[in-house]
Amino acid sequence: MGWFSKSIQRLAGHRTLFHSLLGLLLGSLIAFGLEQLVTYLLYQQGFTIPASFVRGTHLVFYAVLFGCIMHIVADAMTEGGVPLLWPNHKRFGIPPNPHWRFRTGTWPEFVIVWSFMILVGIGIWQSIIVI
Repeated sequence: MGWFSKSIQRLAGHRTLFHSLLGLLLGSLIAFGLEQLVTYLLYQQGFTIPASFVRGTHLVFYAVLFGCIMHIVADAMTEGGVPLLWPNHKRFGIPPNPHWRFRTGTWPEFVIVWSFMILVGIGIWQSIIVI
């Protein structure tokens, strides 16, 4: 969502509001609204069973919220960390010692991101099989 991300970055700066607990709350509200929109559009197109499934499981809400949390966690693993208590500028990271974290754009980031994406894909595949 390049244009949207760039607009937010111009307004609030990079790794500020949406990398914090306040941003997570805002992301939750956006996720809830998006779920309502998806459910409405599915009903409008006559897809009542998928719409009921989305509404009953809160699939969109949890998926967006999970993505937001994992994004913050991944950025917390970089040298710069994240401002969890924004607008307070103190940055937090995993692990707490910045020397143990990786630099954005290096091979550890590639390995961590792709490993996680593969695990999420396996989890999605498993949940589809169960359904």
